[in-house]
Amino acid sequence: MAQVNRDFADLPYEAALASLDLAVLYLKEGQTAEVKRLAGAMGGIFEAKGIAREALAALTLFCEAAKQERATVEL
Repeated sequence: MAQVNRDFADLPYEAALASLDLAVLYLKEGQTAEVKRLAGAMGGIFEAKGIAREALAALTLFCEAAKQERATVEL
C-alpha cells in the first residue's frame, strides 16, 4: 500500500482504484488484515474527492465486509 501511495501521490482517485485492485489480490491470498487496512484508507480518499454517492455506498459495504472478514473477491 505504501508503494501505491507513493506512485499515485498526485492522483488520489487512481490510488483508491489501485487499492481496490490490491484488495482483490490480498483477498485471494487470504490476507484479510491487509484488506481491512486498505478499505479504511480508500474511504477517506473517495469522500475527499467527492466520488458519487453510489460508489461511496458500495465502498461502505466493502469496508464493513472487510471489518467483519467477510469480504470476497466477488464483492
